[in-house]
Amino acid sequence: MVYKDKDYMKKYREKNKVKLAKDKKEWQIKNRQRVREWQRRHYNYKPRQTYLNFEEHCKFARESGIETVREWNECAQRGFLPDEIVHTPNEHFDKNRYEKAHTAYMLSKKSSVRDQTYDVESHIEYIKSRK
Repeated sequence: MVYKDKDYMKKYREKNKVKLAKDKKEWQIKNRQRVREWQRRHYNYKPRQTYLNFEEHCKFARESGIETVREWNECAQRGFLPDEIVHTPNEHFDKNRYEKAHTAYMLSKKSSVRDQTYDVESHIEYIKSRK
């Protein structure tokens, strides 16, 4: 919307400063009520929490007596793990996760670059050489 007076909005804000502040306060109260209502309806909702580091996961596994991946998965399925513990640590703490994902993406494209077939081994060596 184009106004004849370029400073129209500045003048409008200055003139209605008290009214705008009151509207903002009312909006904050109404929004707070809406958030509380949503939380009441979704009482099982858990906000995202930060996970513990790798050493804490190892310490938890030793103290709880978990020795194998199968036992870990069973505890995760039954809900025995706390919220700060990752359910799939082999994926979460994998150092080569980016390389595997990128290689899988390149393989899924199944395209040749300038009539050359894609060689997985050379691509992995290229990624490792970049580090």
